[in-house]
Amino acid sequence: MRDTVVHGDCNKIIPNLHSKGIVFDGAITSPPYHLGEDPNHNGNGLYNNYDDNIGRSKWLQLLTKLFINLDMVIKPKGTICMVISYGSKDPILPYELAIMIHYYTPWTLREEIAWIKNSSTPLNTSPRNLSRRYEKIMIFAREGVDYNTNKKKGVITNGQQFYKKMDNVIFAKNKDTHNDAPYHSATYSKELVRQIMRIYYTRGSYIIDPFAGLGTTIHSALQNGMHGLGIDIDLDYVNYANSIIEDIKKQTSLDQYI
Repeated sequence: MRDTVVHGDCNKIIPNLHSKGIVFDGAITSPPYHLGEDPNHNGNGLYNNYDDNIGRSKWLQLLTKLFINLDMVIKPKGTICMVISYGSKDPILPYELAIMIHYYTPWTLREEIAWIKNSSTPLNTSPRNLSRRYEKIMIFAREGVDYNTNKKKGVITNGQQFYKKMDNVIFAKNKDTHNDAPYHSATYSKELVRQIMRIYYTRGSYIIDPFAGLGTTIHSALQNGMHGLGIDIDLDYVNYANSIIEDIKKQTSLDQYI
């Protein structure tokens, strides 16, 4: 099962993948933003059918359980790359999640990347808070493990080891979905995913996205010589994502003859 997006609850589907012996090189995902309790949003404001007003405690429990499940299907040196945003008055939320993951799962925060967008979030204006043009990408790996990264591929000069220079900042547009995509104002771009993959994965890698949305992670994987499996609870998103996957596969097959 690869190069597709399946419909359902990721915390129910991932254990089934484990029972079938399916393993991944890592995960790239962006979970629901939990903005339903933010006064600048009205629950369900960023998603087509999903109500993100589930409460802070349940949101943290949902993602902690996800890490426990992902631990069953990600290779020992794999990484989980998670784009995490927060409401205008809750910048502590990503770190609260990182602490939960650190204490209750085998995973821990190993790196942070700032994703600089081409424009700030329109609804993030405030009389006191700065307009935020970046989101956090938190990189998790198992504690004490020498996790995979392409930065290790360096050269030796005069007996000294030098490594690739890779900054912890990524510049990428907010989104690059088609105009006919279902409503989803919390998308990210294939360029962002491509740059994350350039750091942590290689051609042929198999990536899982448990909150696949419109399928951006899977689309980018296919266009960069990798494979992916997405999961999403919204059937409209799943159908759209798979239609784009089929278009990419057709184009890839056509390119082989040009």
